[in-house]
Amino acid sequence: MFDKTKIQSALTGLVGFKNPANPLYALVSETNQTSRSGRFVTDNPFCKIESIVDNSDYSEQSPTQFNAQLVDIMNASITSVMDNVFSESDFIDRQLLYENYNNKVNLETLPSGFVGYEIKKSSRKNVGFKINRVICEFSGTGSLKILLFNTAKSTPIQTKTVSITGNYQEVTLNWTLDNTSQYAGKWYIGYIAGSLTPYARDYDLANLKSEIKELCITPIYVNGVSTEVLFDQNFQQSSSNCWGLNLDISVFCDYTDLVINNEILFAYAIQLSAQIKVIEIIRASIRSNINERLSRESLIEIEGIEVENGVSKVGLKNLLAGEIKSIAKEIKKLQEGFGLKSGLRLNTF
Repeated sequence: MFDKTKIQSALTGLVGFKNPANPLYALVSETNQTSRSGRFVTDNPFCKIESIVDNSDYSEQSPTQFNAQLVDIMNASITSVMDNVFSESDFIDRQLLYENYNNKVNLETLPSGFVGYEIKKSSRKNVGFKINRVICEFSGTGSLKILLFNTAKSTPIQTKTVSITGNYQEVTLNWTLDNTSQYAGKWYIGYIAGSLTPYARDYDLANLKSEIKELCITPIYVNGVSTEVLFDQNFQQSSSNCWGLNLDISVFCDYTDLVINNEILFAYAIQLSAQIKVIEIIRASIRSNINERLSRESLIEIEGIEVENGVSKVGLKNLLAGEIKSIAKEIKKLQEGFGLKSGLRLNTF
């Protein structure tokens, strides 16, 4: 898994488009000209800026609209490469924190402060997790504000206000925590105790916590907390209580940070992917001459050709497929360096 938005943003400017010599077509913005890798989509003669402009479906598009089209081409190319490189299943685990049913009779006694859970991720860097939902089990009705903190910030990174109307309520969160630097450290999810009272999970094995791979989750409380600011961790205390919250958590391999910190590894593949997309746009245009769009040469450029008169042409698609395989091999090496060898997923806290 990877965060598409973060990777597109981080890899912007890795591969660029050159402005042509013809001043009438020198429309490429400074941002779209940027190429940290030294690679340009327009290095391919079938990907001239003139050809993109003349074959865009909308003949009256402005320079701003044209540059937005180039951004769309690059973002689509980045995502396509990532989808192909990281095509294997990224699933590690998904469980409810408390699987056993409960007998809703006794109530927990709340301290005056923050109650919830501390979540620590293993030391393996290519791991992320997602809090899919939380099941709330409270006596009575009222408003509950769920807070998610990370030790990197004093303010919550996520909040959700819930109107509790019954003693069992499922709340969708979909809070994804990847392994980029701003989410390093520990997480705390919970609420500031108020008028709502949670049911105690004291029936049989109702308070038996699941072992969720790569995560260590501990119930905690901090007395005296009354504001939505990360508390002094020196004052947190562990607890056997469950605080009326049952978390549904998924754990997955996450490659966002790996990609961002090894961007040059993907530059050639992104260049090839973008060149394919440009040629396909030109060939599919509703404006250009059909003989030009469907020319044998542009098709061969994409698909390649078998040996003909002793000469063969390797198409862009074959070059891209080969580059994807090369990247995958390098990723395996990086995985081992990050501590995520294939088939080995042990908790290390």
